[in-house]
Amino acid sequence: MPEDQPVSLPRQPIRVLPVAVSARIAAGEVVERPAAVVKELVENAFDAGARQVRVDVRGGGLDLIRVGDDGSGIRAAELWLACQRHATSKLSGSNLEQVRTLGFRGEALPSIAAVSEISIVSASDDRGVGWRLTQRDGQVLADEPAPRPRGTTVTVRHLFQNMPARLSVMGRAQTEVGQIGQMMRRLAIAAPRTRIMLTVDDRAVFETTGSGDLATTLVESYGASLQNQLFPLGPVEIAEARIRGVVAGAEVTRPGRGQINLIVNGRWVQPRGLLHLLEAAYRPVLPRGRHPVVALVIEVPPDQVDINVHPAKLEIRLMAERAIGEAAGEMVRAALGRRPRSLQAGFLSGAAALAQEAWLAESATSYDDAGPIVTPGLPPLQLIGQIQQRLILLEGAAGLYLVDQHRAHERILFDRLQAAHAPTSMPE
Repeated sequence: MPEDQPVSLPRQPIRVLPVAVSARIAAGEVVERPAAVVKELVENAFDAGARQVRVDVRGGGLDLIRVGDDGSGIRAAELWLACQRHATSKLSGSNLEQVRTLGFRGEALPSIAAVSEISIVSASDDRGVGWRLTQRDGQVLADEPAPRPRGTTVTVRHLFQNMPARLSVMGRAQTEVGQIGQMMRRLAIAAPRTRIMLTVDDRAVFETTGSGDLATTLVESYGASLQNQLFPLGPVEIAEARIRGVVAGAEVTRPGRGQINLIVNGRWVQPRGLLHLLEAAYRPVLPRGRHPVVALVIEVPPDQVDINVHPAKLEIRLMAERAIGEAAGEMVRAALGRRPRSLQAGFLSGAAALAQEAWLAESATSYDDAGPIVTPGLPPLQLIGQIQQRLILLEGAAGLYLVDQHRAHERILFDRLQAAHAPTSMPE
């Protein structure tokens, strides 16, 4: 047989895949890594009207992810349905154009259950008694009453236990924790009225107050260095859309796009066209390779946006994307001519605030959108501005400081390279 002749395989009959196999295939699209599990479970809590959500992770989320909320809960008779594919309370009939919830496909819980051991405890009333359902590999391990105030707790253990190839390409625990932290900040900014807490290996590392104020939530998420650097955006109404938000001044930039937050109808998304239009407004005033810190909230009628584009629902299609993007750009340019918004200090106080700031700095080695790196031994410094894109002007208790921007950047790169080659360690 010639070498270029295609190999003919024996023809196999067409058959329907077993449920367990099709569930694992679907899970591969929805559950890419532990942060995706956190996203799906926290968004379920938002849909349930939760005002408080707590997330606990261990072992980078591969050993354990637990998400508890005070939402409306699930009735015991419906709990088993929650783990069935395409079973949902958020969509009825065929009116996909009127979806107002974050979830709608009925795929998250069954996808998670297909690649882990999952336990759901939920109560839909105030009697103090709920119901527990535990599954592993499609088998029910527990189906029984359990004490629980109104709300839901979902516990995921041994993620990807039956997918060794996926498990082998997961990052170090510290890397996965960084991704989870990034996701938690995005979710917090998308739902500023909900108090959100994150613990990593039993250590509280991130918390928002649920104040409802977008600027406050941005500061709680990215650090106190933004406290007096934010400008309000809008509100503006155009093409049936209402646009508002906050943006940091041109002197506050990041090396990556991780702190560009676009929220459409309560959902954190990444519409590429809108991102390009928004960044175009910054291009004349930002150094090359730097990106803005912004939270833009867009509210449109449900039939004006297509959310069924991406398996993880990160990409969407807006009918009036260009008009909205151009309006957002004008808002940004106008905001840069005003004074930054004045914020009150002390969103979190005492040890909680110190722990959160330290974790934000520590997690900067895992992804590029974290808060500023804190160097031990330096006093607290307040950013004043930038001189000719070469020097950074800071103010401290002892007076003014001038920092060579190029040398500081080299030092940051050196510290990150050094940290990357250090032995794996989790936050204490």
